[in-house]
Amino acid sequence: MDCSVLPPELTAAPLPLVGLYGLDFTKNTVHKSIWDAFNNNRKTDRPQLQFKLIPPNYEFPVSKPKRQSYEWYHPKGIFKRNWILKHLHILPAVVVSFHSIDLSDPTWSEKQLQCTSAIQSLRSSSKDVSRVWQLS
Repeated sequence: MDCSVLPPELTAAPLPLVGLYGLDFTKNTVHKSIWDAFNNNRKTDRPQLQFKLIPPNYEFPVSKPKRQSYEWYHPKGIFKRNWILKHLHILPAVVVSFHSIDLSDPTWSEKQLQCTSAIQSLRSSSKDVSRVWQLS
């Protein structure tokens, strides 16, 4: 490996990663139009963001436990290996959750409980994500 060549994580402009949860654009045309509005139809006057679809079984990276003491800790470098890659492509800063709920549905309270439990499970699996927003 040539030391004068920098990895792509250091040469590219970093874009904040936004996770979109609950969209299935392969089966639902409305979800496809939402994905296109976020991902493909971005104008240059808008802030540059990177979007990622979060599947229902997505496993967020587990955070390491905090040290009780740094007395004998010797750092191996400035950054941890894969730290930049993790925050640019794997761990989103924000997750936006989409749920289809009809307000006139007779089982409204049941659907609301399902939505709440889906949000809670997403929050519990993503403790490092800054915010989980819900759009109904």
